[in-house]
Amino acid sequence: MGVSQHGRLERGDRKAVKRVFFSVVFAIGLSVIALVRTDGFTPAKIQGKLVPGEAAAPSEEILAKLSQRYRYLAKGRQCFVFASEDGKEVLKFLNYNRFYFPHIPFFEDYAERRHSRYKKTVESLALASENLSRETGIEYLHLKRGGSLPVLELLGPGGSCRLIDLNQVAFVLQKRMDMPVFEKLSLLAKERGEEGLRQALAAILSLLQKRCSLGIADDDRDIEINFGFLGDEPLLIDPGRLFFTEELFTSEGVRFEMNEATKKLYKWLSIHYPSSAEWLRREITSESSVWRNEL
Repeated sequence: MGVSQHGRLERGDRKAVKRVFFSVVFAIGLSVIALVRTDGFTPAKIQGKLVPGEAAAPSEEILAKLSQRYRYLAKGRQCFVFASEDGKEVLKFLNYNRFYFPHIPFFEDYAERRHSRYKKTVESLALASENLSRETGIEYLHLKRGGSLPVLELLGPGGSCRLIDLNQVAFVLQKRMDMPVFEKLSLLAKERGEEGLRQALAAILSLLQKRCSLGIADDDRDIEINFGFLGDEPLLIDPGRLFFTEELFTSEGVRFEMNEATKKLYKWLSIHYPSSAEWLRREITSESSVWRNEL
């Protein structure tokens, strides 16, 4: 009798453990589905530390652009990206999960590295806004509180609607590219031949030259991801890792930066348009290149 009762208790314990196990698995599964469905976006992730001071009020034109609804587009390294209803602008909100980590024993260095990303990111965006607004398409940068901005309607990844007070969050309003860089170069080569392709390449070199002439380097030189075109104008669409360095005021520093910034472009051209790849190399190395004479 005792043994039988003991057996029933063991079976009952096993059933309880199974119920707990499946409950945990079910909860984890729901969390994963929610994460995938929302691409990790929540309004809490765009709320965080702002730069001290009061933001300047935007122009009427900027306010009109911020009066639209914005729909979720993508998640980048540092930002969540939303596209305007008319398709002409993007709003990029800082993702504070990329910047913060709790200070706990044995993880202090990691936490400090995460925290330093915030400082580097806002400094990079300020450099771009102040010096390369046309080249990056930045129309308005909001890193401080205030500015008499509207409450914005955001359509999230899962279709949910959120109201965000723009006065309380950090964001960048930026012109939206209409074509990725390699797709645009291929189209130009097809429609206008290699002459048209090289004109576009010269425009990219001119953009890079201006950045270098200002002493601004880029810690993320992946041109395939970070560049696009708006019409025939190249855009540096991800200006999140720029920094000032006096090394770019030397010919050696400029040569290194230009070579590194065009390495992936040269590789792509070598596969698809070899003669233009060699043209690009000559333009970068030649002392008589137009972009070099402008330094």
